Amino acid sequence: MLILLRLYGEREFASLAIGFEWKIAEAIEPKRLASTLSWLSFALTIGESALYHASKRAQYSKFDNALTLTQAIPEKPFRDGGYVERMGLIASALEASLSHAPEKWLPRDDVVVIKGSIKDACNYLQQRPPLTKEEVRNWLNRAAERVRQKFPEESNSVGGYEQDSGGAEPGADNNDLGAQIILQWKDDALIFADSDSSTFFDVMEKLERDIESHCGELIAVDGHDFGSGTANIFVYTDHVRRAIDLLIKLADANKLPACVRIGTPDPFGTVRAHYPKDLRKFDLM
Repeated sequence: MLILLRLYGEREFASLAIGFEWKIAEAIEPKRLASTLSWLSFALTIGESALYHASKRAQYSKFDNALTLTQAIPEKPFRDGGYVERMGLIASALEASLSHAPEKWLPRDDVVVIKGSIKDACNYLQQRPPLTKEEVRNWLNRAAERVRQKFPEESNSVGGYEQDSGGAEPGADNNDLGAQIILQWKDDALIFADSDSSTFFDVMEKLERDIESHCGELIAVDGHDFGSGTANIFVYTDHVRRAIDLLIKLADANKLPACVRIGTPDPFGTVRAHYPKDLRKFDLM
C-alpha cells in the first residue's frame, strides 16, 4: 500500500505534508498490513472551505483501488502557529481522518499501525528543521520510483507524482475514462433504503452493482464517497447525454433510491444539476 498526502489551502505549506508522507511511508513499508488497498490517500485542508467544503469525507475509487480520507485542519491555529505547532495539527488531522476509514478497506489493526507511524513521524519532524527544497525534490523522485515499481504499466504521474517536479504539488491527472456524472443522496435516505444491508458501505456497493446492471457498458462506476450528510456515487461515460437520460429514466421508474440528484461537474469546481427538474443548485455536500 502506497501513501499519498496532500495539504490543500496554501502552496507554501505543501512541504510540511511531504515530510509526513516521507516518514509514514518509511515506517509502514516493512510492516505487513492486512489491507489490500493500492493507495491510502490523505487530503488535508486548511479550513473547512478549502476542499469540497467538507470537514470529513471518505472516498473509495475502484479504478485505482484507492481510499481517500479528507480532514480539515483548524485554520486560525494553523496559520498563527509556528512550525512545531503546525506539525502537531497535521498529525492530529491525520489521526482524526483515520476514524472515517471503513474497516472493510482499512482493518483496525492497520489503523493502529498507521497511527503509530504518524506519531513517530510527528516526533521526528518536530525535532528537525523544515524540509529544504532539495529534500522535497528527492522524496518526490523516490516516491515516483516506488510508484513505477508497483505500477510499471502507468506513466510517471500515477497517483499525483511526477519525477523531477521540484515541487510538492500533484502531477496532472491523465485519466481517459470520459466525462463524470455524480449521483447524490442524503446519507439517511440511503441508509434506510435497504434494510437488509448491515452497513452503509453494503448499501453503497449494492447500489453501485444495481447501477452497473441497469446501464451496462454505457457507464463505468468509480466508487463512492460520503460525509457531512451526503453520499455520492461517481460514474464515467463516453456518452454523457445518453447516460444522463438513462439514469433519469431509472430514477423516474423508481429503480434508484428516492431523492436522487444527478449532476455533472465542470472544470471550475461547480456541478450542473440535471435531475430533479426543479433542482437549481447541486452541492457536493
